[in-house]
Amino acid sequence: MDGVQLPYVVLTRVSGGPAVTEGAELALTSGTAQDGVWSATIQVPSTWNGRWEPSRLVAVDEGSRRLDVDPRNLSSAATLDVAGTHLPAVTMEFVPDPLVGDGRLTMRGRFFYEDTGKGIPHQPIFFGEDSLWVEHPGVPNGRTAADGSFSKVYP
Repeated sequence: MDGVQLPYVVLTRVSGGPAVTEGAELALTSGTAQDGVWSATIQVPSTWNGRWEPSRLVAVDEGSRRLDVDPRNLSSAATLDVAGTHLPAVTMEFVPDPLVGDGRLTMRGRFFYEDTGKGIPHQPIFFGEDSLWVEHPGVPNGRTAADGSFSKVYP
């Protein structure tokens, strides 16, 4: 399919979490472009917990004819159920609460997996810094301990 856009599929989460869509390009894994099997590999994180459905399939052939369908409207619609494990979570508290005057403030908490309670060790943390600034990516200024806990004291 030289010079032609690869077909792609869009998945939509329909239950088990917020409505989200994710897409992936399909690759011909067997047969011909007209009569073959098209596949995609999608890395599925634990946070994809819930039921997903293919919600859009798009393909364009060499004649620039476009197929754009919602597979949920077909009689053989498929679903994908994801049972996420090791869902990451974080707790955080400020001590003292409330802070009175200009005293010391400690921010502490823990990164852990919801299903096991096990801490997430050595997780980079950004304290008081915007790490999403494209022109100047931030450098983590903290990390969790071996048990997933963290603490930062402000004078």
